[in-house]
Amino acid sequence: MNRSGAYVQQQTGYKAFIPDPLLPNPPVKIEGELQNLLSKADMSLARLDGLFEFESGKKPDNVNDVDEVVNFIKALLEKRMIA
Repeated sequence: MNRSGAYVQQQTGYKAFIPDPLLPNPPVKIEGELQNLLSKADMSLARLDGLFEFESGKKPDNVNDVDEVVNFIKALLEKRMIA
């Protein structure tokens, strides 16, 4: 058994993972370095979300020159200036 749950033997012979209830005891403390890492991860996910909008062809409402930006990104990809 650990903080996330346990494997429980089932009658049919397999083991099933049974998660612990939410709000673990003791509570997870989100402070210091963990808080900084979570904040950086959140910002990175937001950037990826924006990138996927451009790649999928969706035009965000707040960007006037989306076609120009997409063409610029395509040019960079063709020149292999970005991965």
